[in-house]
Amino acid sequence: MKRALAMILAAAMAVSAAGCSGSNNSSSTPGSSSGSGTSSTSAGNSSAPVDSSSTASGTDETVSKVYDWPLVSEPTELTVFTKLLPQVEDFDTNKTTKWYEEQTGVHINWIQVPSADFTTQLNLSYASDDWPDIYSCELTTDQLLMMRNGGVIEPLDDLINNYAYWANQVFKDHPEYKDYLTAPDGHIYSLWYNDTGKHMYSTYKMFVKQAWLDKLGIKSPTTTTEFEDMLKAFRDQDMNGNGNASDEIPYMSSMSAWGGSPFYYLVYPFQLQSIRGVYKDDSGTWQLAGVQDGYKDAMAWIHSLYEQGLIAEETFTQDKAQFKAILNVGSEAETVVGCFTAAYQGEVIDSTAATIPNDYQVVEPLTGPTGIKQAATNGYGEFKPRCTITTACKNPKVAMQWLDYWLSKDGRIIQEYGVEQGVDYEILNQKSIYGDPTSYNRLFNLAALQNVVWYNHSTPRHDWEDVRYGAAAEDGSLDTLLYEAALVYEPYHVLTGIPALSWNEDEADAEEFTTLKAEIDEYVKSNSAAFAIGRRSLDEWDAYVKEIENMNLSRYLELVAKTYDGSKVDYK
Repeated sequence: MKRALAMILAAAMAVSAAGCSGSNNSSSTPGSSSGSGTSSTSAGNSSAPVDSSSTASGTDETVSKVYDWPLVSEPTELTVFTKLLPQVEDFDTNKTTKWYEEQTGVHINWIQVPSADFTTQLNLSYASDDWPDIYSCELTTDQLLMMRNGGVIEPLDDLINNYAYWANQVFKDHPEYKDYLTAPDGHIYSLWYNDTGKHMYSTYKMFVKQAWLDKLGIKSPTTTTEFEDMLKAFRDQDMNGNGNASDEIPYMSSMSAWGGSPFYYLVYPFQLQSIRGVYKDDSGTWQLAGVQDGYKDAMAWIHSLYEQGLIAEETFTQDKAQFKAILNVGSEAETVVGCFTAAYQGEVIDSTAATIPNDYQVVEPLTGPTGIKQAATNGYGEFKPRCTITTACKNPKVAMQWLDYWLSKDGRIIQEYGVEQGVDYEILNQKSIYGDPTSYNRLFNLAALQNVVWYNHSTPRHDWEDVRYGAAAEDGSLDTLLYEAALVYEPYHVLTGIPALSWNEDEADAEEFTTLKAEIDEYVKSNSAAFAIGRRSLDEWDAYVKEIENMNLSRYLELVAKTYDGSKVDYK
């Protein structure tokens, strides 16, 4: 076992771990997960939601019955390894920790690892012989397989089938989740985290300064021709009204901003392009977008925009902070950026500046010269393995039920809004973004240092959409902007075929896949920038394609098929 664990540690150090990737003022906590997102029960309720068939704690439960609280009849402790984010003060004294211990009867001995050192400490932990009861954090499929091979974890199938009530409720509506989580050996080794945010389905969007469109008396562009004409107008006129008609920057972004690369939105009118760089074509064959004829046409158009002074060269070199310094200004007269690409406005706009997110409105995908109008999507938001129970755990049933609650709707409400209604959050008689007649208003700052909740990185999470969009629908609010922009792109989604999770039992293949992907992705990215600004002529396109082929492209696409087609859910 020591030898196996040493091998795991060596392999683990080469794997990048995901992050552990009217109001009612009466004091209450969420309690009934079967109702609407704004249901709640008295804070004095010391039991988990139960139906009429529920049996008492300590008897043989099945997933058709909801377990009672407390989960145990005598003091019980679990050791939980998790990530301490900068926004969380201390899990030991956290309000959610105290509340959940009161409800469940389970005391947690936390191993809190700061974000900066988390990957190293996680790898060291599961490669040692001193494991916690629970790893409550995001895990990659490679890590799960290594932990299985080292005896750190065993299949969770029986525990999930027999004791994870809420997981099984979700599986009824989303049977594909089970497929995602199932390893090649047919077993499940973790629970999950997902993000149903509609903005996650297509993250590369365009946003335009609405006041500039209004000044020109034109509508938001819908075609590449209209988009180019808009940029020319931004370039040639004094859009910010400061008397200088030459300081406007028609389009600028930052490759390092989330959704900021121009090589998606500006490529879509010509060629399907995915965040992984590959897609499955109509025949079911995997293709690299960056060598297709449509991609070449996109590069020619982007270069033409650059040559006309419509795209700032800094887009390809500056980091997000540099771009934000240009975008976030003190007055309208200082505004110089006409449009930019990003996942959403708040990624690059600080509301503390004179520029506010709502100043820039989403632009729908453009129709290209051949009639293509599309935005790539993988067909889901985000789905990752999260939380597993180790073979060191003496109370695996309790551990599973302790984790399972956080997949319920009430668990999700607590994760997002806090424990106590009237103190941590309030329910407003105002329509939610989702469309419910009431909405939530958080009464503490989740982004700042707080000790109310564990944040969203320390438990399993099923992202119930009515809770995800449970805040009040208000013009200019972050969630409203995210939701509204996503709806604009939704009709134009084209599936890439990329699965939510990929598994590869062959360690050599997995390592080769990772290496080839990194090399080819970087080569496409750097050459795309070179083509865009003319550092490399498109007359060299055939040579560029040959260079990528010589990087073992055929082998890479073979490994793409082996890795991605291993998913039991095929979106294409």
